[in-house]
Amino acid sequence: MLPLKKHELKGHDVFEFMQGELLDDHWLDNSIYLTEEVLNETQLIEEFNNSSVNFNCYGPTVVNKRNLGVH
Repeated sequence: MLPLKKHELKGHDVFEFMQGELLDDHWLDNSIYLTEEVLNETQLIEEFNNSSVNFNCYGPTVVNKRNLGVH
């Protein structure tokens, strides 16, 4: 399973990853969309939960170098 772009979506049950500051805009054309299957297969959810990221499956989560422990 690969990341999807907006025009490839068949439904709305996806996680949207956007670059830059979080605004009120969603479903951006330049966002990357991943299904729950992809997050589980790649173990991204586990990585988020094992980091200092407070991952929220149902709302916005801000991820940056600081909360990932990257310097």
